[in-house]
Parts: sequence; structure tokens; C-alpha cells
Amino acid sequence: MAIQTYIKQALFAVACIAIGSSSVYAVDNINQEFSGLILPPSCDFSIVEGNNFTFKSVSIDSVKPGSTADLVKFTIKSDCESSSVSGVRMRLSATPIASGENKIFSDTEASATGAKNFGVMLRRTHSYNLDNFFNIAGAYQPNATYNIMKGTDLYTAGLVRSTASSGASMGKVSATIVFQFSTN
Repeated sequence: MAIQTYIKQALFAVACIAIGSSSVYAVDNINQEFSGLILPPSCDFSIVEGNNFTFKSVSIDSVKPGSTADLVKFTIKSDCESSSVSGVRMRLSATPIASGENKIFSDTEASATGAKNFGVMLRRTHSYNLDNFFNIAGAYQPNATYNIMKGTDLYTAGLVRSTASSGASMGKVSATIVFQFSTN
């Protein structure tokens, strides 16, 4: 019986050693997640001449319906970090005048001191003068997207009177046009 006790004690000791040594060989797992975001190439946009333009003051009688009182020319510049940018898109947000000509913008027409039937029209290039600028069909409209030139692109803003023959009044004309840019 002493041998059986000795074998039992030996087996017990081996079992304890096996159990004790298994914790030495235990493996702890650490799961670490890595993430990133790959973005399209970016471009910086600016208006070369600054952000605020002032038209000259004009007499209401000097501006006939469907004509232009003054022009401001400006340049939009895009500086893209990658040559992989194939093109640039521009979307405009602005408030159209009340007469229904949605390509003439004014923030002040609805106010008590705002000029009625006057606003700002936006067209591409610098090739316009007071006589040939007013053209509803050729003007930019709000909430539409336009492809523009990468690099520099020329624009003209005009202080215009709508084609409405009645209802014009004197007052302040102000328009905020928000330019939103994206790349192709």
C-alpha cells in the first residue's frame, strides 16, 4: 500500500506541477484596432481681390429696366495640392429678388430700406461692359453647380435693375453670394 500511496502522491505532485506550470504558458491576447481615412486631394480657394466689393452709388433714373449700373471684376483662384484633380465645381447660394428673376440677388430688397427691383448679377469672364453685361440667360443662378477652371477663373458682378417696368425704388442693395467648391 505504501507504493500505491507513493504513486498517488507522485501523480498528485505531477498534476499540481502541470496545473501550476500551465499559468506560465498562458497567452494574453490584446486586440488593437487601427483606422485611417483616405481623402481626395484638397484645394484652397480664394477671391484674389478680397471678400467685399462696393458698387458706386447711382441715381435711380440713370438705370433703366434690364440694364447695368456698375461692374466689379474679380478672380477666383484654386490652388490644388495634387495634379490628379481633374476639375473644380462651384455651387452658389444667394437670395433672388422678388420680381421672379432668380439670377438677380439681393439680401436687402425685402427690408424697409432696400432698393426694389435692383440686385447683383454674376457672370463669367471680365469681357463685359455696362452695355453688354445684363443677360438673364447668361447669368449664374443659385443652387446650380458649375464646372469652373482650375487655377484662376475670371468673373464679373454687376449692379443691375430687373426687367420689371414698375415697382423700382431707391435704397440699399446688398447681396451675399456663398461660393461652395468641390473637386472632380
